[in-house]
Amino acid sequence: MPYITIKNLKKSYMVGEKVFWALKNININIEKGELTVILGPSGAGKKWSQRDGERGVGASRQPVSC
Repeated sequence: MPYITIKNLKKSYMVGEKVFWALKNININIEKGELTVILGPSGAGKKWSQRDGERGVGASRQPVSC
């Protein structure tokens, strides 16, 4: 059983009249003791995904188990 599970994580922004998906359908399982790195350019949603994981909710307010 994974130590941390993230299912269907999504984050979008409106850019003018278009939707920009910073994160879309992200699924991650992290085992206890496993080293995991999230890389991406500025604005890709790295900090946002960490912050919501710490709060225990995803963008759609679905639970994130830790």
